[in-house]
Amino acid sequence: MATALPRVEAHRSIPMDVDHARSARWAWAVITGVLLLHWMGFFPAVMTFDSLDQWHQVITGHIVDWHPAAHTLFIGIFQKLSNSPAAVSAVQAVLFSGLFGWSLFLSARMYPEHRLQRWLMAGFVILTPIVGLYSVTLWKDVIFSLAIAAVVLLAAGHLPEWPPGLPWKLVVTLAGLLATVGLSRRSGLVVLALIALVWVLAQPRARKIVVASTLVALAIVATTQYVVLPQFDVIPGDAAAAAVPYHFLARAVVEGEDLDSETLQLITRVQSLEQIRAKFDPYRVDYLLGEETNWAPLAEDSLKFATTAAKEGLESPLLMLRHLVDTGGLAWNPLPRQDRLYIGSTTVEYYGYPIDDGIRSFEVPGLTDFLTWRVRSTGSGFLLWLVWRPGLYLWLLVFAVWFWLRDLRKFLVVTAPPLASALAVALVNPAPDVRYSFPVYLSLVVLIPFLTFGRHRARAPRPAIVA
Repeated sequence: MATALPRVEAHRSIPMDVDHARSARWAWAVITGVLLLHWMGFFPAVMTFDSLDQWHQVITGHIVDWHPAAHTLFIGIFQKLSNSPAAVSAVQAVLFSGLFGWSLFLSARMYPEHRLQRWLMAGFVILTPIVGLYSVTLWKDVIFSLAIAAVVLLAAGHLPEWPPGLPWKLVVTLAGLLATVGLSRRSGLVVLALIALVWVLAQPRARKIVVASTLVALAIVATTQYVVLPQFDVIPGDAAAAAVPYHFLARAVVEGEDLDSETLQLITRVQSLEQIRAKFDPYRVDYLLGEETNWAPLAEDSLKFATTAAKEGLESPLLMLRHLVDTGGLAWNPLPRQDRLYIGSTTVEYYGYPIDDGIRSFEVPGLTDFLTWRVRSTGSGFLLWLVWRPGLYLWLLVFAVWFWLRDLRKFLVVTAPPLASALAVALVNPAPDVRYSFPVYLSLVVLIPFLTFGRHRARAPRPAIVA
C-alpha cells in the first residue's frame, strides 16, 4: 500500500494486559502461518488471464491502461527486482499479515475483553479459503481491498475521538490509503470521493483531516496519472471504459428495444446484431466481447457509448433496472443466483491467454493438493453460496457493525469504505467475479475482533492512536 500502517500505542495509564496481548500475538502468528502456507502451496503465485497480461506488459514495456497502469507498474517493480511473481505474492502476503496484526492489536487495546473475537477471526481465516487464496493472487482487486480494509481500521481506531488539528502523520497515512484506492480500480476515484463525502458529513470533528487527506490523495493520483505514467508511454485503456455501457446497449438489442438508426450504427461498428444475440450473457460482458470484436470504436468513442447508453437507460428505465439487478446484484443480492459465480484460480492459469512467458506453478506435495481441494470443494452448491456469495457478506457486515455500534454516524464512518466499493460494483460491474466484492469480505474479517455479541458491552478506554 502507498504508506505505512498506523501504529497503536497504549495509553500510559492503561497498559495492555499481558493475557490480551498474548491472545493477539498468538492469533496473529496463526494467521501469518496460514498466509505463509498459501504462499508456499501456490508458489510462485496464483495468476489468471489478467495477471498474465499485466506480467507480459511489464516484460515487454508495452503498458496498456486496461488494467490500472499504476498496479501494472507496481508488479513491474518486483519483476525487475526478481523476475518472479513470487516477489509480488510475498509482498501481498506481508501486507495481509500486517493488516490482520493491526486489527488484532488495536482490538486488544480498545476491547481487551474480546479474546474470543480475536480467535474467531483467526478461525475464520483458517476455515474459509478466500483470504489465503486471494493473498497470493495477482489482481488489482487485492491491493484495492487491502486499502479499503485499512481505511476501515483507521476509522475504527478513531471512533472514540479524532485528534484535534491536522496531525501530519495521520493525514499522510489516510492520504496514502485513499490514493491507493483511487489508483487501483477504474472506479477508484468515485469510491474515494464517496468515502470522503460520507466522512465529512458524518464526522464533523474529522473534517479538516478528511479534507486535507483527500486533497493530498487527489494530488498523488493526478501526479501518477499525468506525470509518472506518461514517462512509461502508457497507452490509454478507453475501450475498457466503454465495455460496460456497450453491454447495456447489447441487452437492448437482445430485448428487442426499438433503437434508432444512429444507436444501431454505433453498436454494429463493434459487432453484428447476430453476434450479439448469439453471445450475449446478462451477467458478464467478457462473454460478449470476444475474438470477433472490433475494439477500435470502443476505444475511439468511449464517451459516445456512455452517453448513448445513458440516453437509452432514461428512455427504458425498466430495462436499465433489470440490467443493473443482473449485473450489480453480485454486490448486494444474498441469495443464490444463476450467474456462474467466478471464484478464481489456484494455479498459473493460461486458459484463454495466448502468450506463454514461461511461468509455471510449483507444487508442494500434499500441501498444494490440500489447499486446492479447500477451494474447489466450496466451489459449488450450498458451500458456493455460504463461502463465496458476496451479497451475503455485505449484509453480514451491515448487521454486525450496526449491532456493534448502534450509532448512525459511527456506523457510516466505519462502513463507508466497503459500502462505497459495493455501490460502485452495483452500478458498474462487468462480471460476477467474487474479487470485485472482496473489499466487503475483507472489511468484515478485520472487524471481527471489534464486534460485540452481548447486549450489554463495556467500552474499553480509548487508546492513544498515533499515525
